[in-house]
Amino acid sequence: MANRKLGTMARMHAGACKTSGIALVTNKFTHRIPAFPAYKAVYEELLNKKLTKVDGAVLPPFIAGGAIYGHSALGEDINIPELAKNAAKIGTEAMMKAMEGAGITPYPLWPALIGATVAMEIVHPDAFLGEEYGVFGSVDSAYLAGLGAVEAANLPKKLHVRGTREEFDTAKVIGDFGLILKDIGGPSVIGSMALNEIFAGFEESPIIGAGFSGGPVNPPLGHLCGDVVPALRLMMKYNDLYKGC
Repeated sequence: MANRKLGTMARMHAGACKTSGIALVTNKFTHRIPAFPAYKAVYEELLNKKLTKVDGAVLPPFIAGGAIYGHSALGEDINIPELAKNAAKIGTEAMMKAMEGAGITPYPLWPALIGATVAMEIVHPDAFLGEEYGVFGSVDSAYLAGLGAVEAANLPKKLHVRGTREEFDTAKVIGDFGLILKDIGGPSVIGSMALNEIFAGFEESPIIGAGFSGGPVNPPLGHLCGDVVPALRLMMKYNDLYKGC
């Protein structure tokens, strides 16, 4: 649940203005692509009623907005997972096509992050999902957004931190970052590049197009961000060794 407001807290501490995911931009891959293609694709499908089988036009009054929707089979088993997953999938695909249209390789990480972000701007962010998606209370709407983005971008199912070999579910990583990014201020492309390099802390970074310092380009300045991830994870793992340092 805390991830819901991590982006807001970071924005407030940084003194950045409140925006939305529309201010996001991909890492600079010679060119950069703003988030607009994802928004355009998602909202076109939203207007065409293709993101979920639940049609608000025939929904009885006073259903949406309360526990009877958000915490029932209608919401948790049908509408919320459909909306989150489909929106993220469509947004991710649109970003990758836009990168291709600009004549650059559609590196999948940033399209997935932006796709998940757009989805989480729409979907109820605190919703738990039905047990078909996992033990109740352990799987939320952000996870389904991450899953839709991961599948659209063909990302590996698991990510591993360099050095520690800690394993993370990629869908949860992407979904949680979407939940964070929807609340941050308007970053520059340099900010996107910094975040991209942070993902070089994962062994799979060359596969997902994250962090040039993760290889094969491997510029030295990128390591300022990429190397901090395994360092922090090791400090957390061996906390007793660092007390008093």
